[in-house]
Amino acid sequence: MAELVVLALLAVAVLAYLVLAWRGSRAQVPAALAAIGLGVLWGSAADPHEWLVPRDEPPPFDAGGDLWRRTALKNQTPSDPYSGEEIEAWQERRRVRLREVFQTGPIPSEIPIELGQTEQVGSVQRQFLTMRSTDGTNIPAYLLRGSEEKGAILLIPGHGVGIRGTAGLIDDYQHAAALRLAEAGYLVLTPELRGFGLLSGGHGPIAHRAIAFNAWAEGSSYKAVVLRDLFVALRVLRSKSESDRTIVAGASLGGELATLVGALDPSIDEVCVHAYGGSVGPQGGATLGRNPQHHQLPHGCHTIPGVNRIMWHEDWFRLIAPRPLQIVRGDQESTDPGVLAVLLPRGGRLELRVAAGDHEFFVAEAIAFLDR
Repeated sequence: MAELVVLALLAVAVLAYLVLAWRGSRAQVPAALAAIGLGVLWGSAADPHEWLVPRDEPPPFDAGGDLWRRTALKNQTPSDPYSGEEIEAWQERRRVRLREVFQTGPIPSEIPIELGQTEQVGSVQRQFLTMRSTDGTNIPAYLLRGSEEKGAILLIPGHGVGIRGTAGLIDDYQHAAALRLAEAGYLVLTPELRGFGLLSGGHGPIAHRAIAFNAWAEGSSYKAVVLRDLFVALRVLRSKSESDRTIVAGASLGGELATLVGALDPSIDEVCVHAYGGSVGPQGGATLGRNPQHHQLPHGCHTIPGVNRIMWHEDWFRLIAPRPLQIVRGDQESTDPGVLAVLLPRGGRLELRVAAGDHEFFVAEAIAFLDR
């Protein structure tokens, strides 16, 4: 910015010199000296090439000889790889190991709940409530009940405004999914994720990064922190429901966490995952999406330390099988889908498809799937 100011002053001085010279004024010599002085100052302040011509980025460094990097990638191999011949035994071994990693522990049978304001939104009753999590934190949520109950849905929000978006108070990429599903005849509970929305402390979505990094420093992960909240929310949802059918759904980070909950809890009946595809195996290099927002440091909320020694990313979906699973991505989606379309079979209880849209919750697709 300082260089631009100096350049502007130089331009004014040159212009003044030209005007004075054209008019034959005796002030043209001082003006010329001023112009030269400003030019000297500008030249000493910065090299014009620094900002007039964008500097080329250095070529990528070939780390093929980096022994630590190669060894780290080689070691990211599950000690108990997936085997289709003994799928149920493999699933149970993985769940036991993952519960140790997440340290979920038992969820209290009685969850303290404080009921808040209730309002009628068309055919849906939307009630605000808070529930006490295992560490004593009060987790805000909305419970939405329509005119009938086909099943109970835990609707997990993704990055963004949180439950105000899923419950229909703010318009965002989640398209008021909790409200729309309640209108379609489902009981829906949508809990706030730590670091987002009402739990962001007024700092916006960036707050969840601090939670993630603090969890790493403790030897844990962001997913381990919120997983206990989600299991508490499941207990509350089931206590409010008259149905024996439990569903978990979400888009973006919400879809990723819905996959996690569905994988670890075999009592979940169906899983809806939108705007999320996942990566596969160890990451040998960086892959940036078309969206500029992906050119940034990782959020930290996705990483589970040591997880590739337990299982690879596509195995989360294998832990859900053979229960009904819907995976929907938009045809304008800018994030990398991984290779799930190749690794997972199509048809039967798995619906893996691309819909017209971007990074969003496809409410109509979810309703059609669940109604089937």
